[in-house]
Amino acid sequence: MPQKKDIVKRACQDDDIEDSEIEEMFESLIEANDIEFIRNSDVSVTGREKCVFENVYVSPDNCEGMDFHQYYSNGKPNVYFANAETDEKTPDYVDSYSPYGESYMFFSDRDLDSPLAFERRPYNSYEEFRQEFKDKMEAYLPDDFDWDAYIGRFRYACFA
Repeated sequence: MPQKKDIVKRACQDDDIEDSEIEEMFESLIEANDIEFIRNSDVSVTGREKCVFENVYVSPDNCEGMDFHQYYSNGKPNVYFANAETDEKTPDYVDSYSPYGESYMFFSDRDLDSPLAFERRPYNSYEEFRQEFKDKMEAYLPDDFDWDAYIGRFRYACFA
């Protein structure tokens, strides 16, 4: 599995990078979109056969109205429900929030809001959807990464 140090070395074509420089160089490469993220399943593949995915760097310096709503919370769909008679509310619901600071967005392979979604479901289940992101990014993240907290709908307005 690729590690940040290996990714930075490959992107910079330099084997003599100090460990203390890795994190800052990795962040700057992401911001500049100078890294090809290789799917976990394609780590051993070379050349044109490898499958890469890109990120979108979103900064509050050139964007506003950022809003993120996670799809699942505590293993359940993250939907709000309130019973007016009993004042009972969904206990596990996590409200939308505006990510502060810089964000890196990674998109799904299949479009969830295309008119084609009416003809064929883009994903058969949330588990299949989440697995796509694991197949792409698991090697780049810690073992205890909370996938459900970071998979959801993100909206923002970007200035040209």
